[in-house]
Amino acid sequence: MFVCKNINKVFDDGQNKNHILKNINIELKEGESLAVTGASGSGKSTLLHIASGLEDACSGEIIIDNIKMSQLKDYEQSKFRLEKIGFIYQFHHLIKELNVFENISLPLLLQNMKKDEVFGYVNDIIDKIGLSKRKYFQIDKLSGGERQRVAIARAIINKPKIIFADEPTGNLDNKNAKNIFSLLNDLAKINNTILMVATHDDQLTQMLDKKIAIISGEIKSL
Repeated sequence: MFVCKNINKVFDDGQNKNHILKNINIELKEGESLAVTGASGSGKSTLLHIASGLEDACSGEIIIDNIKMSQLKDYEQSKFRLEKIGFIYQFHHLIKELNVFENISLPLLLQNMKKDEVFGYVNDIIDKIGLSKRKYFQIDKLSGGERQRVAIARAIINKPKIIFADEPTGNLDNKNAKNIFSLLNDLAKINNTILMVATHDDQLTQMLDKKIAIISGEIKSL
């Protein structure tokens, strides 16, 4: 289960205080998906960063799998994110020096999984994302849609408890965006993973179980 409890975030530039998030409360169960919408600069990305432990809130609590993120030390948070959390960015952040197989296998290797097990896991998910013929391609040889498929596979390869996706289809055309989003949603359902997506795309929003909008720092149900 994922719980976001009374999260507040204030940015202070020395002259003004900007209350980006105000008492944000969210609760999601295994297998549920949530679309987080809102205007540019509304705090969608900030919420995802706080929820995943990449950024600290000013107050409030994030609880994942009954563990309070604030009670973990820095190295414990890093280990927790590696084992329990997947994060997908709009710009995918793949390692261009590594090929498709190597990029996807990285989270498993960091967990010291045996190489023969890694081989099986990675080959299976590469088949699911339809990139078997590009398994050993360098990242710069792939299209935008193919790169985002690799990013999704990398995020979900260790079967995380929750996946955060920040505008995961923002750089794709409508057809590719819908296909990529369907793939992400399907893989999350297969693994019973919580999926939380920041998006401005109304069509993609309708594909998820729950929808909220952040307006003036507060949550509005859709």
